[in-house]
Amino acid sequence: MFNETNSLIDRALSIIESQLDIGDNLQIRSSGSEGIIMEAVNLFKSAHLVEPNNVHIYYAYISSLRLAAQYGSSIEELKKLIELKPDFALAKLSLEAWEETTDISPSMFRFPEWNTATKVIHQMYKKHVTNFVLFPARNGIYPKAVLFEKDYDNWWTKEKLKDMNIEIAFKLYQSSSNILGIYRWCTGPYLNKPDIQESLTVLDLPKYDHSLVPVEYLCELDSIDIVIFDRNYLTLLNQTVPISNKCKITLSEVKTSLLNSQGRKFSSVEIMNALINYQNNNTLDNIERNYFS
Repeated sequence: MFNETNSLIDRALSIIESQLDIGDNLQIRSSGSEGIIMEAVNLFKSAHLVEPNNVHIYYAYISSLRLAAQYGSSIEELKKLIELKPDFALAKLSLEAWEETTDISPSMFRFPEWNTATKVIHQMYKKHVTNFVLFPARNGIYPKAVLFEKDYDNWWTKEKLKDMNIEIAFKLYQSSSNILGIYRWCTGPYLNKPDIQESLTVLDLPKYDHSLVPVEYLCELDSIDIVIFDRNYLTLLNQTVPISNKCKITLSEVKTSLLNSQGRKFSSVEIMNALINYQNNNTLDNIERNYFS
């Protein structure tokens, strides 16, 4: 059964990858009921029939329907998935997003492939990673959340990275906007002092907002990918870090917040003020003192 399922999934992924140009504006070459992507839909459907309780295969099948512009069918199947797996929050959040827009997001097929062997930084990440930010990605049919850091000043050297230890912390700041703070704390024998970085996401945005997707993925994961690349887009660090039980408790609260939020549009000024308010009440010194040893 395992080999049969994997074969079906691999063939479906090969078709999808041949038909997509992933960027800010997703380009789909052959969609529609007569398009080539329907071949992938049928392969995923076959895999789902082999393993009907596998949530990731089912979600991939539903996402492929979305790619093929079978919007009604994708919604219908998504509701069945929610009934089958009510704890799979990504399905519920996808339903809210898809009822508002024809975009495929938050499906993982909307975002680039990434794994620990990846060396080339995708154009989407090159364009949007200006410092330190959480981005969605996928590994086959599995959603991933990746913390990217662009090292503009060549601060990270091979020596500093040697034997370095990485810890992760999450903070849910409950306010009129609700904000998730993600922190990466690095220590090591060749660092003069610990290095701490912060990434913030406003949670009470409409569910179709792409900035929510990596957080939605994160709530379903046991690990997070940490990536540092230099100004020439060469990968200096690509490491998977487990999410601690303490962090999982916070992510459970984040998931509840996302599911309970109606979502609303914020102006750029509102978002900036919310983030400034967060940082004024949660300085990096306080975060370091309270969350890291």
